[in-house]
Amino acid sequence: MKTYALILAAGKSTRMNTSKSKMLQPMLDRGVIEYVVNNVKKSMINDIYVVVGHQKEQIMELLKDQVTFIEQVNQKGTADALLSAYEELKDKQGNLLVTCGDMPLIDENIIRRVIDEHINKKATATLLVSRVSNPKGLGRIVTKNGVFERIVEEREALIEEKKINIVNSGTYCFDIEVLFQFLRRLKKRSSGEFYLTDIFELMVNEGKVVNLIYEEDETCMYGINDFYELNRACNALKRKINTKHCLNGVNIQDLESTYIGIDVIISSGSTILPNTYLYGKTIIKEGAVIGPNTQINNSVIGKNSVVTNSVVDSCTIDENCLVGPFANLKNGSHLHDNVVIGDFVEVKKSEIGHNTKAKHHAYIGDAKIGRKVNIGCGVIFANYDGKKKHLTLVKDNVFIGSNVTLVAPLEINENSYIAAGSTITDNIPQNTLAIARQRQVNKLEYVWKMKDKNS
Repeated sequence: MKTYALILAAGKSTRMNTSKSKMLQPMLDRGVIEYVVNNVKKSMINDIYVVVGHQKEQIMELLKDQVTFIEQVNQKGTADALLSAYEELKDKQGNLLVTCGDMPLIDENIIRRVIDEHINKKATATLLVSRVSNPKGLGRIVTKNGVFERIVEEREALIEEKKINIVNSGTYCFDIEVLFQFLRRLKKRSSGEFYLTDIFELMVNEGKVVNLIYEEDETCMYGINDFYELNRACNALKRKINTKHCLNGVNIQDLESTYIGIDVIISSGSTILPNTYLYGKTIIKEGAVIGPNTQINNSVIGKNSVVTNSVVDSCTIDENCLVGPFANLKNGSHLHDNVVIGDFVEVKKSEIGHNTKAKHHAYIGDAKIGRKVNIGCGVIFANYDGKKKHLTLVKDNVFIGSNVTLVAPLEINENSYIAAGSTITDNIPQNTLAIARQRQVNKLEYVWKMKDKNS
């Protein structure tokens, strides 16, 4: 039997008090709704539908090619959102998982358990619920003698009902055919909206099987309506991710100031120092030391390499490299083994060979550099002529003195030396000393003439 998913993401996010939808707000390294879609995809759902409304273009751009979109033209409540999907789902047979686009902590294991129990119990509807320490603002699960009766919203709950600490998660599984039969029978609330939560009492009253699934981890109930709740959910996710890595042998020295995305892979024996951000498809290999104050995105850091106080974006750093402090590596740069990139060095779209060193204050852009090259302080690879970027090729065992400017396109061959302060515009043959600067002139005793002239 097939199972489909419907993610509700049409709301206006008014409580965020900002122009951007809560679905698009960043949480670690991705938007809130991306976590929901990712969790649903991992739970082996056949097809995923997302109901959009407010800021639909931005949400559709973010999730393009991953899901099918359904527009809720007028936001008339959660039940109306499901009715918006009727044309897409009316010919489907099986089960429909319904979840909210602002509930990023309901992971694939929880979703799979909801679906499996729904099927095993042959239920008409299954609700995910949890016992929480502070139920304020959440829909309460009302039972009688342990049997589900209805969901009551906070603003409509009686005093005794407000004491209930078992709450609704907004995640359900339905028999598709029966769902739409009951949806059409729901009555409009005084607010003019149709509440999906009213459907369960209707089902119970007609003898349908409504099943409850209890989740012990109350953090999965962390929905997002304002920035406080966004930070609460982000911190809960961060703790789960960091704890997992620690238990797998990663030495994270400050769990609170370390931010690691869900797709990051870190080998045991690595050390992550405080105030470090690891995002995207980053891979950290055994023995690497990252941080403090470091950002790495979509990059691979090799065994025993050290990156400190630096930014690395979309790069590969091989084994035993030293990067930083205050280095900036980007645009697909590749450092081979034993490379040193020191303080205030920027490397852009360049390949740097084994044992090459650029220890301070340099710009290396659009370059291919060989082995055992020394790049002195203040060296500039001038790669841009105002229209195009050009390549500089530096072969093995080249020495580039301080404050040298290399004007691309350029080729510097093996074992060459470039004198400090030179501006190089022509190719350099191998085994050559290149000097491209004004010759120094010393005028002995001339200082006294200058002083006499100015007196």
